[in-house]
Amino acid sequence: MKILKLLFLFVLSLSFAGCTKHQQIISRSSIPVTNGDGWQVASPASQNIDILIIDKADKILKNDSSFANIHTLTIARNGKLVLDRFYHSGPFGYRQGGITTMMSVTKSFTSIVVGIAMDKSLIKGINKTAQSLLPGLQNIDWTNGKDKITLKNILTMSAGFAGNKGSDSLLPEHFAQYMFSKPMAHVPGSTFDYRTALTNTLGDILTSALNTYHVSLEKFMDSLLFNPLDITNYQWYYRSGKGEPELGGGLFLTPRDMIKLGQLILDKGKWNNKQIVSEKWIAEATKEYFHFNKRYWGEMDGYGYLFWLRTLTSNGKTFQAIIALGYGGQYIVVIPALHTTIAITSWFPNDKSWYFPLQFIEQYILPALKQ
Repeated sequence: MKILKLLFLFVLSLSFAGCTKHQQIISRSSIPVTNGDGWQVASPASQNIDILIIDKADKILKNDSSFANIHTLTIARNGKLVLDRFYHSGPFGYRQGGITTMMSVTKSFTSIVVGIAMDKSLIKGINKTAQSLLPGLQNIDWTNGKDKITLKNILTMSAGFAGNKGSDSLLPEHFAQYMFSKPMAHVPGSTFDYRTALTNTLGDILTSALNTYHVSLEKFMDSLLFNPLDITNYQWYYRSGKGEPELGGGLFLTPRDMIKLGQLILDKGKWNNKQIVSEKWIAEATKEYFHFNKRYWGEMDGYGYLFWLRTLTSNGKTFQAIIALGYGGQYIVVIPALHTTIAITSWFPNDKSWYFPLQFIEQYILPALKQ
């Protein structure tokens, strides 16, 4: 009898140990804080996310030194923020709770700004020529095809200018004057050529469109993009010599705010049921206009209007993703089929290991997203 009693107590202790372990896992996958930034929050489990798998991902980012370059992981599913984790400090003095560089993730925010301007009829057509949109440029030779460059060509990185991103100046005195003074190398629209300096010219195009209304570009973006998205803590870290915000890579945000761009895409231009940019623009901006038979930078399959496209693979399943990508490894990954958007900030400079966050998503995050 005594032996049976001891055996019962031993089994009971194992049950309590298992329960305690499970509670610890749930604790590590707890609900993000509510801070008045517009996010509804929920636990991962409530949004059909496997907490055992997501807990493993969390522990790897915390404890595995090979992942020390990844700073934050933020996940939203079904319109709710379910994970918001800080792991390591980043460049430019980034610390927990602060704003961090977006690098070229900025470009995808710029795409939305252009869409808003189109919705407001400030720019009347995606095929409007740059020549018509930039009437203030001086001493530009518009011959040899330069007069055929359209807004669509600028948004799809296919304007056709000579040179390359390595030879561009990103912060000249006047973005458009600098870029459109370059000679042509390709027929506009024929060749994909990634150029941050080209995206910067969109600031001049938007400023020109706003001149009639005596509204600054920054005020326009704040009033019609950042404020409606409940984004109040941001900074334009990089500017032109004239002080204009660099729309190709100058934006700093918190991870909780950067991931709102992904939710805006999932909700077809809405944030908390308010239409910020048209559903039509979201569809057009995230469509593939260039497909890369060999993945660009080894990772990307196609390009839209300042958005990348890629097929993600996990456990034999494939998922189409819309991606905002910044130098060093800043990512917003939108997976419509899974009603999920994932934001990662990291720093892998010198064009090395940018694939690491995407591999991490495929290996450790996608398996946790139950369908």
